[in-house]
Amino acid sequence: MPVDEDFDDDLTMGRFEPFPPQMPYRPNYIVYLESTGGNRIATMKVLRELGHHVVLEDSKYIVDHLPYKIGDNVIAEIAHRAKDEFEKVGAQVKLVPIGE
Repeated sequence: MPVDEDFDDDLTMGRFEPFPPQMPYRPNYIVYLESTGGNRIATMKVLRELGHHVVLEDSKYIVDHLPYKIGDNVIAEIAHRAKDEFEKVGAQVKLVPIGE
C-alpha cells in the first residue's frame, strides 16, 4: 500500500484540525416529577407521551408516589423540553444538574 507523501505535510501545515471546536458545557440532569398540580389525568398523559414504555399502570404508580425520579442522566435539551410539557398541564418538575 503506497504511503501518501502529502499526509505529513497536511498535518504540519495546519490543514487539518486534530480536534473539533469545544462545545459549550451543558450538564445532564436528573428529572423529578414533584406534583401533578391538581391535574392528575393530564400529567399521566404527558408521562405516557414522553416515556416510550410507560403503560397506564406505571403512570398511575408514578403520580401516586410523588416526588418521583422520572429521568436519570437526561441531556439538557430533552430535560427542559420534558419540563415544559409537564408545566403546560400544571405539573411541577425539578431538574437537578449532574456534575456541577
